[in-house]
Amino acid sequence: WAGYGSLPKLNAKDPQVRNYLFAGGNDAVGPYWMSQGVSGWRLDVATDVDPGSLQAPDNGFWKGFKKAIGEVSSDAVLIGEHWGHATSLLLGGEWDSVMNYRLQTALMSWMFDECRGWGCAGGKVFEDSEHNGASVLGPMQASTESQLEAKLLSIREDYPPQVWMSTMNLLGSHDTARVLFDLKKISSDSAEMARKKLKFLVS
Repeated sequence: WAGYGSLPKLNAKDPQVRNYLFAGGNDAVGPYWMSQGVSGWRLDVATDVDPGSLQAPDNGFWKGFKKAIGEVSSDAVLIGEHWGHATSLLLGGEWDSVMNYRLQTALMSWMFDECRGWGCAGGKVFEDSEHNGASVLGPMQASTESQLEAKLLSIREDYPPQVWMSTMNLLGSHDTARVLFDLKKISSDSAEMARKKLKFLVS
């Protein structure tokens, strides 16, 4: 996967792969762990397995996975990692919800005062490996309350109501810079202000 030999990319359409992971009865990976008390699954880089029924209607990997774990537990939940627009996987047959990186970007932009040093442009734009012009998230840049509202409404309009009410809202993850690092960068390099903004965001 992604050129790393230690991370083999399985063929999601291969029946043996599907049987091993979900279609092979109660001993398959997904159903087995549900029977052991797992409440659901958070799916890392899940669009690399199946991009969604709207984009690849012949794949159906996550549909099969969801059906298999649902037969063990009707409350089973699937939350997928997706950094951008995840509608194609949230129409009822695949994921139940999504990691809301779009909200993280909107909130960070709203918290933006001034940026200094590495990654900063003109004091009002910050770019790193996750937030940049080539990323679906775009750069962090100062925004007003009205712009924040527009971004939130955009996310809400993209998803079914039940998804909007259950997204996995996060300020950072193992794939992003630490939240205090980002908040410090967009707060004139002030660690004290970064801590205050973090307390405000989680309150």
